[in-house]
Amino acid sequence: MIIRKACPFGGQLIQNGKTDLGFLPVRRQISPTVIIGHDEQNIGSVGTTGVTKGKEKKNEVKEFNRIKFCFHAFEKMGLQLIWQCGSLYYEQYEKYQSDLVKIISFVSDMDQLYAAADIIISRSGAATLSELCCVARPVLLVPSPNVAENHQYHNAKALEDQGAALVISEKNLEHDFDFFLNQLINPKKQEEMIINLKKLAQPKATSKIVDLIEKLL
Repeated sequence: MIIRKACPFGGQLIQNGKTDLGFLPVRRQISPTVIIGHDEQNIGSVGTTGVTKGKEKKNEVKEFNRIKFCFHAFEKMGLQLIWQCGSLYYEQYEKYQSDLVKIISFVSDMDQLYAAADIIISRSGAATLSELCCVARPVLLVPSPNVAENHQYHNAKALEDQGAALVISEKNLEHDFDFFLNQLINPKKQEEMIINLKKLAQPKATSKIVDLIEKLL
């Protein structure tokens, strides 16, 4: 029997009493090939992902959308913000559109957002982190506190402990965001995160899971 654990990030595959490190499958278009030709010295675009389609509940969105209070930090550094705010809140935040701020209700082709972004600010669901490891963008994680057993925090901490991400609690966004953003755009810190994200990437996780299942058939 195989038990698949998706939390904390990385999870475990348990087979016949033995434990094997496992990862969630990622979409085919999400792969390390996304970053070919990317100029890692050009720190210009910030991609943010807050909610996913079908999960736009107020207790899930309202606190993460404190990111609007951080616009001044992006503008001060001349960074372009590509912000997926969720369709429930698009009309409310559309007014923040500017030359440097692009508001999007929902992104269907996440590979395109990842390709456009030099750095990423994101929640820390297990599937999202599996993809972020594959695309290897410097990332600031804002775990959702509105999830079972605070699992997004543990997911984010797993990456932070490997030197692959920065983590900030959403309650501290307004107070500490500038500090974390300065770390996120630091070239030395970026290089460290990119290297460690690539080490954690498992783009063939689906094949690995299928192989384990087939061995039991």
